[in-house]
Amino acid sequence: MSMEKVLGWNPDILVIDFGTPAELYDSPKWKSINAVKNKTVYKQPIGVFIWDRPTAESAVLHPLWLAKMAYPDRFADVDLRQEIKRFYGEIMSFNLTDEQAEAILAAKYTLSIMGQDSKKAGK
Repeated sequence: MSMEKVLGWNPDILVIDFGTPAELYDSPKWKSINAVKNKTVYKQPIGVFIWDRPTAESAVLHPLWLAKMAYPDRFADVDLRQEIKRFYGEIMSFNLTDEQAEAILAAKYTLSIMGQDSKKAGK
């Protein structure tokens, strides 16, 4: 979506699928947006696929992640790392470690559950 639309909407929360929140926080172009002012810019999680695509991950995990980002107090009892581990274990037969689940949340994981190194995949 265009910069003009984002500026017009002035969202309180912004979800990005490339770049980093820090890049937006440091950019003068974005400084007037509430999400940047309040440091509520979030990088889209990535597991097997990025979570904003029509996949099993996006159907189950993405709404939970969005709810936790938008309403952290209401969803304080939700442990996203455990939910990710449970989902991948039950649905995809991948037994993830805590570190791997954290890498998914940090959008640094991509295909590492398929055997690639998560540090390399996050580049």
